[in-house]
Amino acid sequence: MNNNAESDELELVRTGDGNALKDLYKKYRSPFIQWAHWKYSGAGDAADIYQQAFTIFYFNVKAGKFTGMNSSIRTYIFGIGKNLLNKKVQSFRPSESIDEIREIELPSESIFDTYEATHRQHVVKAILEKIGEPCKTILMRYYYDNFTMEAIAENLGYKTAMVAKKKKCECLMKIRSALKAKGIQLNHEE
Repeated sequence: MNNNAESDELELVRTGDGNALKDLYKKYRSPFIQWAHWKYSGAGDAADIYQQAFTIFYFNVKAGKFTGMNSSIRTYIFGIGKNLLNKKVQSFRPSESIDEIREIELPSESIFDTYEATHRQHVVKAILEKIGEPCKTILMRYYYDNFTMEAIAENLGYKTAMVAKKKKCECLMKIRSALKAKGIQLNHEE
């Protein structure tokens, strides 16, 4: 698309042309969702993120903050979406202060690119599904929901926090074995 055509589209958006807005929305929606699923390993809410990104784009055009001089419409919308996805991904990361997280940490050498990191995430997710309950619940509640061992014991009906902690250790051993079986080295074994 040439610059004149994009300038015309932006002017139609600026003046409130609903049809032009719908056309632009449809034009970039599918490519954005495909890109988000590829880049962020199946981002389940890519459509919602696109909606947010497009809304921000719309208000920035209306306010004169985006004029199309420095980037194309597609690049601008995708950039907004990328920032929103990065914020979402960061908000789901477990707390870095948890010492025991290192028990299942994967290697983080510079030779791994984004594709390989995504592959490892899929492997860990598949292993969590494979080991099943109660391991999946214990690990998710401990590492992602920041439950205490006492809260996990009470929630799952264990007699004491020590019983829950022992079960968590057994679960981590299962994950470690499954990762080894998949050929993934753990940091402390390299």
